[in-house]
Amino acid sequence: MVRTVECRSVGAARAVVALIRVRVGADERILFEAEGICEGTIEFSPRGARGFGYDPIFVPIGFDKTFGEIDEGAKDRISHRGIALEKLISFLRDFSASSLDEVKFSPVESAV
Repeated sequence: MVRTVECRSVGAARAVVALIRVRVGADERILFEAEGICEGTIEFSPRGARGFGYDPIFVPIGFDKTFGEIDEGAKDRISHRGIALEKLISFLRDFSASSLDEVKFSPVESAV
């Protein structure tokens, strides 16, 4: 009797990206940093034509499709890049709101 064992997945994987915004110059400092993490598994056989790099072999936890098969909108919400970018967007919204509160408006004098 011959038994065939099919190994579908290589094992656990983690996709990580870091974003950082630095002020350069005399007042050099880190203004913002964020990390995006997406847990998943790696498949032996590539599936899907979307994305790039490891997208056709990376299956995020909770999905049975690779990043190469998932539509872009869903991928943007769950991917490590999407998670980090959402943190950046939130920071920029908060930063913009607090910056506007600090702006002192002065009346413009007429040149006439």
